[in-house]
Amino acid sequence: MAIGSVSEKALQKSEKATNKGWYFDFVMFQQFLKGWRTHMTPPIPLVFALNKALDIIEENGKKERFQLYQDRSEKIMKGVQELGITLFGSSHFSVGSVA
Repeated sequence: MAIGSVSEKALQKSEKATNKGWYFDFVMFQQFLKGWRTHMTPPIPLVFALNKALDIIEENGKKERFQLYQDRSEKIMKGVQELGITLFGSSHFSVGSVA
């Protein structure tokens, strides 16, 4: 499941685009949303899971949640390096994950 936001400029480009496929037809998405419908079967369990996760983040605080995952990310990276496994890319570009 993914959540996205599309600008007016992207909508305008989508109107003129050809061969945009199913996932990038923002105009089609907008038409469905105007009628409070979806263009495909929504993953209901994932929607409920997202709602619960957002409730937890709201209860515990966003800063605390991001710090939790930053700490976890650092522990994982340290453990991987202690195992002698080489990480791809520079640590300068690494980011913590939030789930």
